[in-house]
Amino acid sequence: MKNFPLTKIDDEIYKDFEETFPEIDVKHLNDNDFKTPQAKEKWRNWVNKYEKRVNEFNFGTLLRIDYRDDYTEQNTMFGKLLSFCV
Repeated sequence: MKNFPLTKIDDEIYKDFEETFPEIDVKHLNDNDFKTPQAKEKWRNWVNKYEKRVNEFNFGTLLRIDYRDDYTEQNTMFGKLLSFCV
């Protein structure tokens, strides 16, 4: 099954994400990768690179901590949503 594109630069964003955040396990997220002062600064710098290229680049969204489980209070965190259509 082929994914549908959310932006014209999805592949670039994904590659940059993997290079910038190799420590992040997207199957099971860790708060420390998002909520420490150092992590917040790293995310802010990364997201801001796309300010002129992705509409509404800094919106937030609810994320499942473990993608295999449902949205519950224990399995949900707030994060940045970079992929909006351009």
